[in-house]
Amino acid sequence: MRQFAVLGLGQFGSAVMENLLRHGAEVLVIDTDEDRVADIKSRVTTAVVAEATDQMTMLKFLSDGIDCVIISLGPQIEASILATLYAKEAGVKQIIVKANSRDHAKILELVGATQVVNPSQEEAKRLVMSLVRPNILDYLPLADGYSISELKAPKAFVGMTLRQLDLRQRNRLDVIAIRHAPDLPEEEGMLEVVPSADRQIVEGDALLLIGRDDDIAKIRE
Repeated sequence: MRQFAVLGLGQFGSAVMENLLRHGAEVLVIDTDEDRVADIKSRVTTAVVAEATDQMTMLKFLSDGIDCVIISLGPQIEASILATLYAKEAGVKQIIVKANSRDHAKILELVGATQVVNPSQEEAKRLVMSLVRPNILDYLPLADGYSISELKAPKAFVGMTLRQLDLRQRNRLDVIAIRHAPDLPEEEGMLEVVPSADRQIVEGDALLLIGRDDDIAKIRE
């Protein structure tokens, strides 16, 4: 199982943490607020009261098997830059940082951020979905527990028609569109809206599904 670290328990960091825990992920949390850390200590794998700008602390905890770190330190631009640098030095492969501006984002990328995100709760949900379910290409949350998700067609689906798959009856899911595999990797494939029941799934197709998150999770590879 992948191990995650969340630096900063502000609104965005807390939303990321809650969504990771909801998906059963192992989470290390680091924050300077003792009360916040105490409140979530029993729910996460490890909770530490520390400064993200403390190089020795970052190297100690982030070097210990952390696959991905999410850095959300509010308006502290310098702190987020240093935390990103230390995460890079610790060998973390995936470093996701909340940016406050376009210039801030550019600096974060220069010092090692692999992804820069905007601070919102919906963005937190989308981010976590991409981390815990890497075959999901895009995710739009609807009512609680429901979403529209775009995911790569599982290998078992290739060669079968939508009628044969019968996802509505078997999985309580509706296919609202299919995205064709693009001709070139940098291109976006053409979207086929409301596909025919006789549409055959081919390798490289992506399905846009609407339904419960739990049901969508069951058909992923």
